[in-house]
Amino acid sequence: MHPRSIDEVVVVGYGAVKKSDLTGSVASVKMGALDNLSSTSVDGLLQGRAAGLQVLNTSQDPGAGAIIRIRGNSSLEGSNTPLVVVNGFPMGDAGNLSQINVSDIESIEILKDASASAIYGSRGANGVILVTTKSAAKGQTNISVKHQTVISQLSDPLDIWYDPMLMAQVTNEEQVNAGLNPIYIGQTIGGIYYPSLLEIQNGEWANTDWRDLCLRTPVLNSTTAAISSANDRASINLNVNYHNNQGLYKKDSYERINANLGVTYNLYKNLKLTSYNVFSITNRNISNGLEYGRTPLWPVYDKEGNYYLAGAQDFGHPLVILDNVLNKTTGRDFVTSLAVDWELVKGLTIHPQLDYRYQTSVGDVYRASNTSQDANDNGGIAQINNSFNQNLMSETYLTFSRTFNENHALTVMAGHSYTWDTGRGLYTTARGFVNDVLQNENMNAGNPNLRQIYNDGYYLSKLLSFYGRINYSLKDKYLLTATMRADGSSKFAEGNRWGYFPAASAGWVVSEEKFWNVRNFNSFKIRASYGLTGNNYIGLYDAYGGFGATSIYNGASAILPTALPNMRLKWETTHQLDIGVDMGFFNDRIRLMADYYNKKTTDLLF
Repeated sequence: MHPRSIDEVVVVGYGAVKKSDLTGSVASVKMGALDNLSSTSVDGLLQGRAAGLQVLNTSQDPGAGAIIRIRGNSSLEGSNTPLVVVNGFPMGDAGNLSQINVSDIESIEILKDASASAIYGSRGANGVILVTTKSAAKGQTNISVKHQTVISQLSDPLDIWYDPMLMAQVTNEEQVNAGLNPIYIGQTIGGIYYPSLLEIQNGEWANTDWRDLCLRTPVLNSTTAAISSANDRASINLNVNYHNNQGLYKKDSYERINANLGVTYNLYKNLKLTSYNVFSITNRNISNGLEYGRTPLWPVYDKEGNYYLAGAQDFGHPLVILDNVLNKTTGRDFVTSLAVDWELVKGLTIHPQLDYRYQTSVGDVYRASNTSQDANDNGGIAQINNSFNQNLMSETYLTFSRTFNENHALTVMAGHSYTWDTGRGLYTTARGFVNDVLQNENMNAGNPNLRQIYNDGYYLSKLLSFYGRINYSLKDKYLLTATMRADGSSKFAEGNRWGYFPAASAGWVVSEEKFWNVRNFNSFKIRASYGLTGNNYIGLYDAYGGFGATSIYNGASAILPTALPNMRLKWETTHQLDIGVDMGFFNDRIRLMADYYNKKTTDLLF
């Protein structure tokens, strides 16, 4: 669905409700209030914006996403990442937030309790993040360009010993105290020259600052160009973003080009078409782990201009790694969605929607023979790793909404969806190259006896769902919500495929009562909910077992069992109780939400 968030309206699963009518625990983040923040990622903007939402940055690698949790973990070894839904399309776990351009977002809703997230059934146990993108303002044409530059630096200086004179003196003293001869006296041992203290003091020998050769000041540049226009019948919103994020290590980078196109067209007064499309290309170059702590007594180059190596087994020279290791991944991601909103009669709307996603990834790796012991033993190692996956979802639901006798407001929603997910991976490795000129561009140049092909296999999973929700309000004071979803997954064996996830909630808007007359305390609501959500994040064929090709004797291969079947696997279910209050002061200039919740997970999958 493609509802657009407006004042006092909150987007929820398969619909939108007035904030005052909410009976579940939902946090709303309006992006307009965050326009001046420097963060260029969605997870960065969400940090500290909602109670119960944890955003943990565990990696400083460029392009790395944060770990996101809603009300902690629900599973031991299954996924604990919330579901991300963009304009009604479930795009997967929170890692997919990196595919969304921050400038294209109108609002984000975070569904925290079972009453709010149970409508997503088997994928709602860890909470749900709903993203609604921008639409053009009627009667206006807007063109905008926005650029951000972020310069990063280490919060603390690197604690590395970089006094070569003191280093040599201490090493000599250590040798003498051990009853051995000092080594820094201007001599060659094992092919390595150890300069004298006088050579070091006079500057006749190297004093290499490897930090300057390995590290840099990372710069992030993000540029967005957008155009939007709308009239009485149609609206269009086009957003293009270029994002380049340098890593702390030289040649370590993440680059993304992202284009979003949203189109809405009103065929008739009661019939509207909506299309949302995203295309992105990403490039990740990896060069982390360089030895910036290498001894400063070792020069960068020898007298002949070659890399200075401290022996035949020295595989830690940073420039050797930078110049002779290829490690990059190119990804492409295409998302398209087409939805229809058709008001059949007054108060009754049907919403069919078709979503499709196609992702590819190509990883190129080459390690020359002078970059590691493994590559040296094998005469260079080349890899090409290809994978793709497709996701197709068809969904249709009906919504009936009517107010009776001015006091009774009723909204009923019912629908079904079908999700089809498939993919394949192919990974090749070659070793034993005559030279490193072509890297992994000619895998046939490797030793034929050392080539390997790994087929990660074809996979297919299906999910069939039926769901419904009833919202009832009496005099805008007494609120009831009941939700039910049934999911059937191909991951489980027959007899355990279906999971059922009911939820119910109630609210009392105390401030609407006649007796309520508290100055500057303008709104007060009490709410409670209880419900079940599921988790089916297990291996695709854990219930059925598996077979694989294995080399067993003298290079011969055979098909052997790789996993035993477990036909008794069933849905992991999370039970959650929530009791909360919503309060507003000074005409809602100050708002307070407080919740008590209790989560219990049964039938853990691991």
